[in-house]
Amino acid sequence: MNIYFYPPSDERNDYVKRMIGYLSEFCEVTCVESAVDAAKKSFKNGRPDFVVINWPENSSVNSSGSISLFSLFGLVIKLLLFRLAAKNLIYFKHNFYPHRIRSKSRFIGEFAVRVAEIVSNKVVVHNPCVANRRSYYYVPHPLYLLNGESPDFEINFDDYYVIFGRVERYKNIVEIIKAWPNDKNLIVAGSGDKAYSEEIFLEMRDKKNIVFINKFIDNSFASSLIKKSSGVIIANREDSCLVSGTFFFSISCGKRVFCLRSEFYDWVRSEMGENVVVSDDLVGIVGNLDSDVCNDDCEGVREGLFGDVAVKNSLRCLLE
Repeated sequence: MNIYFYPPSDERNDYVKRMIGYLSEFCEVTCVESAVDAAKKSFKNGRPDFVVINWPENSSVNSSGSISLFSLFGLVIKLLLFRLAAKNLIYFKHNFYPHRIRSKSRFIGEFAVRVAEIVSNKVVVHNPCVANRRSYYYVPHPLYLLNGESPDFEINFDDYYVIFGRVERYKNIVEIIKAWPNDKNLIVAGSGDKAYSEEIFLEMRDKKNIVFINKFIDNSFASSLIKKSSGVIIANREDSCLVSGTFFFSISCGKRVFCLRSEFYDWVRSEMGENVVVSDDLVGIVGNLDSDVCNDDCEGVREGLFGDVAVKNSLRCLLE
């Protein structure tokens, strides 16, 4: 069985490397740089059984956070090239609309994602609650492979909570800082939206118990940061992304996650117990930091839900 995979492996994207690794165990996987590259390889070598694509809609968003009709047309052409390049096109849907899009352009962002669904033969999601409501295929989001501790890791706090990952407005970091109590320490780590990063620095300027590490955080630094923390805070709502990569990285580190209520987090909490603390609003997240620590070892449950066997079995069923 032959598969073209897009986008190609990136040292900064562990998810892509993991998925390519899983598929390579029972398929011949070729990474493609673009839809044109997929079409060229298909013309030269013959059509593969599948093309697997992730985030094709992201390239349609311009620097001002909108999608023009020209960009939307370009997306359609790209998707059709992917579709023609293989016998079957599989679209891994990660978001309801691209993260970087402005709120007033959200409708066209949702339309772009819908176009990708229509062109594809199969649509895959990592959220079983969404899959159950639509004719999607469910594949568990893989856990992360954690490397050794970062040699650059040095934090002065003995006890702290973490917000980490790309710095984006939808993650409500400023709102968490506004509600953050003086008797607890918070570390925000990551890079991204420069304007929003400046807002974070401005909001925390008088708070000695908050640190902002505004740079790209690799996996070894992130795992060191999280493993020594009291838990990870995820303050974005489930209105743009189906699941959060931050969540899966956090549980891979074996740490509690404090998050806003959603159908997905309610489901995970029913499986993993108090290792996942769900709140109705941002104030509730901060208020629940003092909730009783869960001492249950959920490694077996975590592996059963999202481990290697679960992911590979789902991928095999998908490709049948």
